[in-house]
Amino acid sequence: MKKWMVSRKQAIALLGSNNSQPLKDSDWADEKPQFTPMEINRLRAEPDGKNNKPEVIAVHHTKGGVGKTTVAFNTGSYLASQGWKVLLVDLDPSGGTTKLAGKNPSDPESVPNTMLDVFKKSTSIDKIIFTPFQNVPLDVVPCSPAFTGVSIYLAMSTGKDTFLKRHLKKLDYDFIIIDAAPNWDVIHTNIFLVANHVIAPTVMETLSVMALEELRSYIEDVLDVYDIELPNFVILPNMMNHSVGEHKRVLERVKQERLPLAKDALGEIVVPQDAAVKTANEKGLPIIVDKPSAKASCALRRLANLLLTHGEE
Repeated sequence: MKKWMVSRKQAIALLGSNNSQPLKDSDWADEKPQFTPMEINRLRAEPDGKNNKPEVIAVHHTKGGVGKTTVAFNTGSYLASQGWKVLLVDLDPSGGTTKLAGKNPSDPESVPNTMLDVFKKSTSIDKIIFTPFQNVPLDVVPCSPAFTGVSIYLAMSTGKDTFLKRHLKKLDYDFIIIDAAPNWDVIHTNIFLVANHVIAPTVMETLSVMALEELRSYIEDVLDVYDIELPNFVILPNMMNHSVGEHKRVLERVKQERLPLAKDALGEIVVPQDAAVKTANEKGLPIIVDKPSAKASCALRRLANLLLTHGEE
């Protein structure tokens, strides 16, 4: 069955533009149909049909092993599968996202350049972007161990804190999702000066939750210097196992303390511990593609849809 599509004039009418004139019958057949309902919905979210600057989402936690790479990879993949233009930027020298996208971060032939080379002006972002999947139009900027040199380079550079912002904000994407390394240095300052949203995947364990205070304090200190408001910050309970007593107790404490949990109309978004995630990662596939009906896949789709509403309930 053919996709239902309409012409540009029909789309304007359906969007209810104040500048549009009532359509005559002939207007409904004067152009080749080119807009799907998904594209109309996307235009509806863009005032006057103009592209807004990309929404930049930082996926970060100062503690490792919380699943931030899986969250960034799958959230980006889902948004891309729904027709949004998405760039996933790997800024972790361990290259977890790069591995999931099918490249070997430790092989210079596989990853000859990273954002470090963009900052050095030896290449441009468009030269290092690749699209790993045929059925999911997700663009990826890879990372490698060589990226560890970025802190040294930025520390000696003019405008060191806003390098990333200057490079990313001019790109033609709807969403830019950053997979950040689990530490804190000058590149993280760059990240939080450009981010509109911060997602903190967190295992419901005491040490993991305690580290959130440190993370938020870092972000607030950076933005206070620049007199910028804190981006939308949400905690995503990840790899939740309801049979583990500590997981249940810590999650309940997080709720009682009214920490900013990711929520939608159905309530808190909690990504369960799911063997399907490991299986998909081993295949180098987004879980939304490999196991779309898996519980973790459903939770990650809810997170992605939350971003579409800018975190507003």
